[in-house]
Amino acid sequence: MQVGGFNVVKVLVISVITLALLFGVQFLYNHFNYEKPVAETLDEINGIESYQFSSHGERDQLIIKLKEVPNLQATYTAITGALVNIKQSPVEIVIQDSPNDALQQFWYESQFVIYEGIQSGRFVDMKNKLEQLTRVHDGITARVFLDNRRVYFQASDGDYYLYKVIDRKLGGEPVA
Repeated sequence: MQVGGFNVVKVLVISVITLALLFGVQFLYNHFNYEKPVAETLDEINGIESYQFSSHGERDQLIIKLKEVPNLQATYTAITGALVNIKQSPVEIVIQDSPNDALQQFWYESQFVIYEGIQSGRFVDMKNKLEQLTRVHDGITARVFLDNRRVYFQASDGDYYLYKVIDRKLGGEPVA
């Protein structure tokens, strides 16, 4: 079939082959210049059970299943450090934990304290209120770590654990 002097079938076949080559090159580029170096670094970080790379449009995701870790801030900082030198575009880090119903309820009650602490900048009060909450919830232990960008909340109840990493900016403006 010819349209305007062009063989439509040949044009379509060449277009499909070109698209397949472009997607193949993009896949290889991502694998060898991003996924493989990040994977090698992540394999050295204690506390990571598994991880998976995912792309959603223009935003890449790194989904990480953590074991129980003693210091969420140290683990998360090591993960972000693995990404910063390799990937130039932003990567959303999704932390998967293993909570039970008691930890979910504890988080529900704790989030008000944490967000109030972020908003007000009164982190000592936040820590004291969280300690009060842990005394009410038998068997649950909780820790909060801070740096200039995030609040790292971790709680455990026996073999179950919950992790939250919360940016210290509300409405786009840094707080405290």
